[in-house]
Amino acid sequence: PAATLTMVATKYTAACKVEENIAGSRDLLNYLNKKVFLYGLPIFAIVVLLTPFIGHFLRTESNLALILIWISMFLSFFAAINGGILGGWQKFKDVSFTGVWGAVTKLIAGVAFVSAGFALNGVIGGYAIGILTSYIASRIALRFITTRKDKKAESKREEKINIKSMRKYITPVFFGN
Repeated sequence: PAATLTMVATKYTAACKVEENIAGSRDLLNYLNKKVFLYGLPIFAIVVLLTPFIGHFLRTESNLALILIWISMFLSFFAAINGGILGGWQKFKDVSFTGVWGAVTKLIAGVAFVSAGFALNGVIGGYAIGILTSYIASRIALRFITTRKDKKAESKREEKINIKSMRKYITPVFFGN
């Protein structure tokens, strides 16, 4: 699902880039983030509530690793949207930087936590911190969309996101992935 979000965000952001429509990209970012939050938060809450049962089934000693996995999954959707929008604007250095930054952070944090004696929780904790830092780096890279007001794009607000087209596009991309 995260790869699907990346591809959808890239496709529709690329159309905004062609028109230098920063406001359209900001609208897309806000729309996708709201939808992920709206649908993802209840799912996140359900899996957190089911964590003791899932942990028992998996025979884990602690449920902390599972909760960290749920947090990582939830954050990864937002990071995927950010990466797709950066890709649509052809900010490939930023996409690469956020990916490398996240991977390096995962490695360093994971090794540090395991060395500190946190075992599996340390590995998963390092992974969660890596996703969080990647998300933060991608939000910083998106400042050109989130902070800058483009008067030309703001004045032609009628070029809204084509939601019907996006919905038709999401299904085949999801199953293709």
